[in-house]
Amino acid sequence: MSETLKVPKKRIIFEWKRISNIVIGFLLIYFLFFGFIVNTGSNQQQVDPGIKMLYIYTAFFNTDTFRLSGLVWPQFLSFIFKTPCWVSIFIFFVIGILQSYREDFVVYAIKNSIWMIPIIVLISWFWYTVAYFEHPLIAQAAGLNIARIWKFFALLGAYIVAFIINFGQTVAIYFTSIHALLNIIVLLVIYVTSSFIGSALNCYFYQRAHPIIELIPPATTVPNLEVN
Repeated sequence: MSETLKVPKKRIIFEWKRISNIVIGFLLIYFLFFGFIVNTGSNQQQVDPGIKMLYIYTAFFNTDTFRLSGLVWPQFLSFIFKTPCWVSIFIFFVIGILQSYREDFVVYAIKNSIWMIPIIVLISWFWYTVAYFEHPLIAQAAGLNIARIWKFFALLGAYIVAFIINFGQTVAIYFTSIHALLNIIVLLVIYVTSSFIGSALNCYFYQRAHPIIELIPPATTVPNLEVN
């Protein structure tokens, strides 16, 4: 009888360290980076507040700032409001270094940095949509003269549809402007640069913690062979 060869099944292996690294980077970008941008300054100083969330690079080179209503720092952190918005580039750079420092290999650090760019752009679309969340459908649903329970579902549906419409308009605005290309290039340069620095720091501290010890063999004397 011919023996049947059993082919081992491929198992999905989750690299929890890399996954957790991406999740930590996402949370830091969402809450710390974007949170800093929308919590600095006042509305009177900003001509177009949404541009700093949609085209993030404008926050790096422009001191005009914006504070989203309802998302404010505690009172004891009021000094944040006097901080220029371009300080966010330092926060962004530090997050990239931290995320790359946690990686074991330079290739993984650069790869994760590149993958983080579309995630950051997607977050900017969400922030921009929430900041300018309004649509006539919501007002129409609120003005309906129907039972309270049906009015609740009408408002819920109107909010969902309005958010989808506004999000689609945000994406259309993003990709129909030269700012989108500049935004992606600037984010890519900054984040990939920070990944190189984070990887270099990781290698440096690893070599400090694990020094290479050269083992020199003891010198041996070779007997002289006299040839007659």
